[in-house]
Amino acid sequence: MGEAVAHATVVIRRLMREARFGALGTLEADGAPYASLVALAPDAEGAPTLLLSGLARHTRNLQRDPRASLLAGEPGKGDPL
Repeated sequence: MGEAVAHATVVIRRLMREARFGALGTLEADGAPYASLVALAPDAEGAPTLLLSGLARHTRNLQRDPRASLLAGEPGKGDPL
């Protein structure tokens, strides 16, 4: 593994360990994108874990089409919404 890849791996693992919020991108029934703010927590291996409500629009989108994307990060000060 090259030095740049090793550094990127360290940065990504730290972000996944520390990030508490993310933007979850899902697809609407008509194929349009839908993004929502979700809370994150890492599992034992550092992968993101999401607690999603069955009432949420993103959950209905995922049940219909499991393709999704996740942008992890930290919002600025104040309310993340």
